[in-house]
Amino acid sequence: MYIQSITEQNGLVTVTICGGNDAFETFSVSVGRLKRISPPISEGMTVDEGLYGKIEHASAVTAAVRTAANLLSASDKSARMLKRRLIEKGISAEAAEDAVEFMIRKGYLNEERQASVYAEAAVRTKLYGKRRIMRELYAKGYDQSVIRQAADGISDEEYDAALRKYLDKTLRKSYNVDSTKIRKIAAAAQRLGHAPSAAIRYIKSHMAEDDLFDGEVD
Repeated sequence: MYIQSITEQNGLVTVTICGGNDAFETFSVSVGRLKRISPPISEGMTVDEGLYGKIEHASAVTAAVRTAANLLSASDKSARMLKRRLIEKGISAEAAEDAVEFMIRKGYLNEERQASVYAEAAVRTKLYGKRRIMRELYAKGYDQSVIRQAADGISDEEYDAALRKYLDKTLRKSYNVDSTKIRKIAAAAQRLGHAPSAAIRYIKSHMAEDDLFDGEVD
């Protein structure tokens, strides 16, 4: 095998390799990745199995990086989730790993920033508590250290405000609120990641102010 031609267009280099029986293969490789192939390639150069593998891998990573960029433009993803999505699209694990590392190195994938943005939005728009935010980030593939940092970045006051907003909204729609109803509301708050005991205390305090409840709830 030998390299028949090397052409560049729009930041991509097309490498054409001629094999036996005049069979041709073409590989698209980014300029930067092509420069990292050793030894440097040139037209007419003989291609052995080792060099062929390097060119093939460089082409696979180039394609993986483009796919990764498209996936991240659609929505933020953890490194673990991005790698899984790339593999699901038929990209090899090795090429997917290299592509993810490239996105991190270039700053296109920043797990700390992404997790922090998610946590801030979740507590304000979805009224999530700390536990729910941590569960959601874990499901998205973030590491525990990143999850803890994002969840701790929200103040207790913000979590409390989210709980109060949820309970106020729920109580306005509720009628004949008794102990059973309160437990159900507290359970719903727990699913949002808030402590049920905190929900019950707020409900009792809120209703006592309006003389709507004088019962007992554990």
